[in-house]
Amino acid sequence: MMVSLDTDTATIRKVATTPAEAERLEREAAVLDVSRHPGLVQLRAAETGALEVAAVTGWCLADIGWLPPGEVAGLGAAVATILA
Repeated sequence: MMVSLDTDTATIRKVATTPAEAERLEREAAVLDVSRHPGLVQLRAAETGALEVAAVTGWCLADIGWLPPGEVAGLGAAVATILA
């Protein structure tokens, strides 16, 4: 899969390079299309074998390292609220 970032529009474009990747992108686009929520990545466009999503800025959980159990529970609760 090829992934590119357009910094001018803050858009990430994913393009499949195999039929399996094209199927994966189709499923991803379908899920994002019906799961519109401010806490989820915004789907901007989808076509056969490719999709575009809004680039997300901020920190990544991998960047912060170990967390105490209470903070992990809080993050889990926030994710559950977004997905509910």
